Amino acid sequence: MTASCTIIQGMRNARRLIIHPSKTWVYITLIFGIVFFEGCTNKAAETAVPTRTPIPITAYQSPTPSAQPAEETIPLDGTPTPVATATATPFLYAIESGDTLLEVAHHYDISLEQLLVANPGIDPGFLIVGTEIVIPIGDSVLSAYPLPTPVTFDLGKPQCYPATGGGLWCLALAQNSRAQALENLSASITIYAADGTELAQQLAVSSLNLLRPGQQIPLAAFFSSSFPEGITPQAKLISALPVDENSVRYIEIEIQTDEIQIDALKAYVRGVIRVPGGENAPSANRIWLAVSAFDENDVPVGIRKWEAASPAAAGTELIFEITVYSLGPAISKVQVLGEARPVEK
Repeated sequence: MTASCTIIQGMRNARRLIIHPSKTWVYITLIFGIVFFEGCTNKAAETAVPTRTPIPITAYQSPTPSAQPAEETIPLDGTPTPVATATATPFLYAIESGDTLLEVAHHYDISLEQLLVANPGIDPGFLIVGTEIVIPIGDSVLSAYPLPTPVTFDLGKPQCYPATGGGLWCLALAQNSRAQALENLSASITIYAADGTELAQQLAVSSLNLLRPGQQIPLAAFFSSSFPEGITPQAKLISALPVDENSVRYIEIEIQTDEIQIDALKAYVRGVIRVPGGENAPSANRIWLAVSAFDENDVPVGIRKWEAASPAAAGTELIFEITVYSLGPAISKVQVLGEARPVEK
């Protein structure tokens, strides 16, 4: 290879010679030689470069969506990946501090009734931070969950009272005249001006989630705004769900009232709560009481909610003390209702 390259270099130098007419054939021979050896050299240079061995390409699934339908993939745990359907499915939302069900419903552009129907057992007046609720996007929740059909209940005309720190409290008495217990009672209360103009609207909810047959409880709504004289409040039913008689989501607690002291605009109530005992009787995870105050015309004038500080084991007793205040007229009588939830297993 070195000798040939030397010859080639010598021939390349020959290009720089002056061509003499008498030696034309010699130069012609040299030119053909140069062309021949350069062709050989170029081919040698090409073969000297190492060639890449083709590597087989393994097809893989691109992470980005493509126009072609992707095949169903199986995760490592062997569980098939759910195939997306054309209809949207419900998803869960964790309650945050300051949330109300009405605000959550507005945020997801659904009605409060839809939200309550999708979450039987949720107390709209007592939301616990971190509690997960179902958000029924579209109508898919109707097929995804076996939900009861909302029913109606008796609702009295709302009475509104100015709040001490400003704003307005409105109470509307809800009565369960059905033979079946109800839960998730709610209504909307709208404030109208003297000329019929709508001024504001708020959700009115119960202090308890459960209302048994024959019971009554005020639904309360608070308006932070001030209103002119001559306003008219109106109430409209939103939702109430029947409770299955075989439901185990509530415990039948016994409430004994030992003392009631009424002093015009306030009433003090003291008593005992008994959690049923017996074999396999569940403990009470949460216990709530609602004390309602009424004037001499049986119009609700105040409501107060009480919650047990800790869970109560089956067969135990709890002492409660509650003071309820009137928002308007003097208190003539009080009513105590209770609700308990079992410990989840």
